[in-house]
Amino acid sequence: MMTGTSKRVAAILILGLTALAAMAYDNLASSRRTSDEKMIRNIIEVQYPGFVRSGDAQGYASQFTQDALWMPPGEKNQIGPQAIAESLHREFNSVQLRPTITIQELSILGDHAYAIGKDELAIIPKDGSAASHVVYTVFWFLRKADNQWKITRQIWNEKPTED
Repeated sequence: MMTGTSKRVAAILILGLTALAAMAYDNLASSRRTSDEKMIRNIIEVQYPGFVRSGDAQGYASQFTQDALWMPPGEKNQIGPQAIAESLHREFNSVQLRPTITIQELSILGDHAYAIGKDELAIIPKDGSAASHVVYTVFWFLRKADNQWKITRQIWNEKPTED
């Protein structure tokens, strides 16, 4: 039989172990969020513009889910990686694109995430005419499956450039 003192010691030990377990769980969750954030930033700020700069429409489209909805300004929406690649390939036939993307807001919600960012894009016509620059605000919605993040929705619109 436990005495009053031993019951208090046991209760303190249980509370201490519970607190340690909670801290360990928080650290694991934080570590997972940090890892997911790094993965998403790499996709959007490194891989995505890299595929565009190199004119790799298939590589670009590989970052999207099979049911992805790609919503460019002033153009027809595209559904799925193949349609996205075909649309982008047509663009690559006439221009070279040089995007610089910066994520301004990122939120991870379990196996879903959204990012809002700025895309400063240089458009260089292949016919030798003058290049132009545009600035877009972009919204990406991502989904994680098999420990891999992919873009499932993307919409962007043009913003006035600052002189």
